[in-house]
Amino acid sequence: MSNGQRSEISNIGDFTPHVVPWPRSIGTAGYYGLAGEFVRLVEPHTEADPNAILLTFLTFAGQLLGRNFYVMAGSDEHHGNLFLCLIGTTGHGRKGSAISVVNSFFHRGPEPPRLGHVLKGISTGEGVVWEIHDDLYKMILDKKTGKPERTLVEPAEPEKRLLIVLNEFQQCLANMRKPESILSSILRQAWDQGELSTPAKNSRAIATGAHVSVAAAMSKTELLAETDTTDAENGTLNRFMFACSKRSKLLPQGGQFSKLFSDPHWISLQQRINQNTENGHGRIEIHRSQLAEENWGLNENPDRGMYRILNQSRPGIWGAVTARAPQIVLRLANIIAVINGAREISEEHLDAAYECWRYCDESARYVFGDRLDDPLAARVMQELRSAAPQGLTRSQLHRLFLNHGGGREKLDAALLWLAHSGIAHCEKIQTQGRPVETWYENA
Repeated sequence: MSNGQRSEISNIGDFTPHVVPWPRSIGTAGYYGLAGEFVRLVEPHTEADPNAILLTFLTFAGQLLGRNFYVMAGSDEHHGNLFLCLIGTTGHGRKGSAISVVNSFFHRGPEPPRLGHVLKGISTGEGVVWEIHDDLYKMILDKKTGKPERTLVEPAEPEKRLLIVLNEFQQCLANMRKPESILSSILRQAWDQGELSTPAKNSRAIATGAHVSVAAAMSKTELLAETDTTDAENGTLNRFMFACSKRSKLLPQGGQFSKLFSDPHWISLQQRINQNTENGHGRIEIHRSQLAEENWGLNENPDRGMYRILNQSRPGIWGAVTARAPQIVLRLANIIAVINGAREISEEHLDAAYECWRYCDESARYVFGDRLDDPLAARVMQELRSAAPQGLTRSQLHRLFLNHGGGREKLDAALLWLAHSGIAHCEKIQTQGRPVETWYENA
């Protein structure tokens, strides 16, 4: 897909506002290769959302890569570990179904790919590190010599890959807020790097070579209730891909899902992903092809390319939770390339990653785009709701707020934010003099 064909992820520069919609489904480009084959194979037999299945599959597939395959962004290595949170209504979002469908592929059949440790639920950061810890030593008093000696008390976990499945993500968020909790810090470490450590009085648990992924699920209502500006800005949530999920169809009698475990296509997919992620030659850096590099963006022309689009600023909490868009797209492209047997990111791999992220970006906007953390914007919305359906002219709004320390520039900025977020809109009516601009709350 050329730069001319690629649509902006979120055209926030357009002042024509609209109600924040449900995200557009992932397009054909996103269903590239093996992951797309899997979704098409299982989709007739489940009520789960195909978008959620695809993103969950890529999250699980990234777990297979371990620390063996990576891409560089500046001086930072980015591996295949992803944090995903599926968002949907309780009972109808089929979030758990999407995770279950993908989990079956990695555990059922003649040659299921091996993910490493799978942990269902976490309560503490120390618990995460313990699952994949290195040799643990303590200073123990030797009874014969009377001197303290460094003694191995717990041998290392040989498998350093850890997939955390959280069907109740709200509990995880609540645990992060507990006094003295290091869970948020450990998750940030786990996304960023391969070494985790916990502070301790007597011994310090360390996990080197750690490769941690998260597949979580939560309703929009619960997520908004558990999230505030601090959560969004401390860096934990912007490491997550948020993806809306809803029931795709009704299957009163269920599908024929269990029969897929012996289906030749299912078996072939397992064999191919095992073969394509095999690495007997040490760690491999995955580069972009020349064409993919040009589509990503070049230093000598930074105003063109995907990187520029991914770095667009977005307002409010929506902007805070999508701040790592470029890094996540690189990780997705790395996964898509490797599981399809490539050792170079092509234009198709990059376009697939971009399309998957576009869905996550629109999902984040759907969930967080109407959060009013600007106090002035919140007061403006109160006035617009009170004036519905007539609305308020800009002159009326100025009179209401300029006398209360709002300031013209601050009021104009609040109105622009409300419009960009799709929460309110304005209509202009031409008169014999200047146009009259009236503002309304979006239905």
